[in-house]
Amino acid sequence: MKRWVLVLASLLLWLQTAALSQAAPVSSPAPKVLILYSAETEAQMTEVRILDSILGHFTKDITVTDETQFQQAKAGAYTHVFYMGLRKDELSEETIAYLDSFPGVLFFIGYNTEQLPTRYSFVAVGGDVNATSASYPAKGWNWEIMNEGGKASTYSLFSTTIDPAATVILQADSPGEAGKPLLVQKEQSYYMASVHLDGANGQLLGEALFPVFGKVPAKGHSAYLRLEDVRPGSDPKVLRDIADYLKEQNIPYLVSLIPVNADTGQHLSDVPRLVEVLRYMQEHGGSIVQHGYTHQYHADEKTGEGYEFWDYKHGSPIFQEESKNTPLKQKESFADTAAYNQYVQRGQAFEEAYTKERVEKGIRELVASGIYPLAFEAPHYAMSQRGYQVVSQYFSTYAGQVQISNEDAESSYAPSFATSPSFLHGMQLLPETIGFYDTELTAKGIDPIPRMIAEAKRQIQLSDGYVGAFYHPNLGLEKLLVLVKELKKLPGLNWVDLKKQQNSVKASGIEVQSGKDGIQSKEDNLFLKEKIKYGLFEVQSIFSKLIITVAGAAVLLFAASLGYISWKKRGSAHG
Repeated sequence: MKRWVLVLASLLLWLQTAALSQAAPVSSPAPKVLILYSAETEAQMTEVRILDSILGHFTKDITVTDETQFQQAKAGAYTHVFYMGLRKDELSEETIAYLDSFPGVLFFIGYNTEQLPTRYSFVAVGGDVNATSASYPAKGWNWEIMNEGGKASTYSLFSTTIDPAATVILQADSPGEAGKPLLVQKEQSYYMASVHLDGANGQLLGEALFPVFGKVPAKGHSAYLRLEDVRPGSDPKVLRDIADYLKEQNIPYLVSLIPVNADTGQHLSDVPRLVEVLRYMQEHGGSIVQHGYTHQYHADEKTGEGYEFWDYKHGSPIFQEESKNTPLKQKESFADTAAYNQYVQRGQAFEEAYTKERVEKGIRELVASGIYPLAFEAPHYAMSQRGYQVVSQYFSTYAGQVQISNEDAESSYAPSFATSPSFLHGMQLLPETIGFYDTELTAKGIDPIPRMIAEAKRQIQLSDGYVGAFYHPNLGLEKLLVLVKELKKLPGLNWVDLKKQQNSVKASGIEVQSGKDGIQSKEDNLFLKEKIKYGLFEVQSIFSKLIITVAGAAVLLFAASLGYISWKKRGSAHG
């Protein structure tokens, strides 16, 4: 009998072990990515940052290195290596040996494949041709290349011939010739025949990377609507009407909030009715995005229109006090490189201190009013790479688009999905992907909503495609009703409720967290004293209203008394 009990027990133990092994399969290691690049201009570096942004959807572990600085001895245990050849360059022997023998996925983009003749024997890269579209044959997609104005455009493509054993994943059409290779693969080696990764190229590359990284797309598509440029001076009634409508539609939303109106000198403490509405929004679906501090830098820039973290007049990061108002000096203005480097370092130190002061002031004034920011957005999406590094010390989440050039504020970009590129230093970007209700278009007789919806329809074709839009609430509720109605027709949208996602905001004496249980805030005693002092406007407001009410009642009572006395006198005269 004991023998049968032992046999049965052993069998049960074996079945349990087998079940556990099936329930908890061994997971593959998290992707660890190296991006090597050959580039010489800031314009070329924008393409590197686009690649960084695309890859940031698949991993947070990304190292970006100039090929000339690469040292194999210091290289980590990477799972994927991407080389971006933005110029013809002679790679070091160390780099060539490393890439040739790399056992994982090697992704080569652009120039210099001929320096790995064994690994890339399956491609022969020729001269440039102009391509007019990009396609993903396996999905039946063929997307025309469009410029920012929505007109047909072209991009530069390397005319490439491939070995029959290679697989074509993406194709491109050029005038007179269709189906040219754009992305090809042979075993663990990939080649991309264009260094232009914005627009359709980048969107299709992002889609093609899902099987490369073994990533399974989420169900549905994240979507958000951001109410832009709310500030002291915004109409509380309009905001309340919008808040009630979105609450009725069961749509959570973002509120992009500027803490100070430099035009009027108003802080949130000066507009208690607006604060009341913002708190209402926060409690009924709205999540606050800190949109700078004053949304302007130069004294003649208006809040909501100016640039705050970029000197737009001089096309540079903010390296000096606004009052100086001088262009940055160029390298040739200095006696030697050392003097120029010292000048740049002083400018960078100023930019860092300036950015810290404005970000922290904004957080403190918002929290002091009982309004809790969960993400950051730079005015006009304009900020240098150093600026993002500073903001990452305060915020875990960034909303909108990012500036990918240290020389050009117009170079804003967002991939089609949420991402954590290395240049955001741990922050997650929630991308704005379909634009906004543009009154410049309406002035030309063009309705912007069909354009927004057309782009949204493209986004929801993509795996994990994001539908991010913004709307200026000062335009009123009417056009927002139309936009929301059209967005709700799109299948599979999951409206982002930022308060129920993990976000972290930290400043001196303040820590704000959000998650499945909503917003939690920790404030130290020093800040609580400041908050009480700052929050006196509410007490003063209530007290003022009470005084007005009592005074009004006293006046009425006095008037009634005079009337009564007069009546009594008249009564006595007639009596």
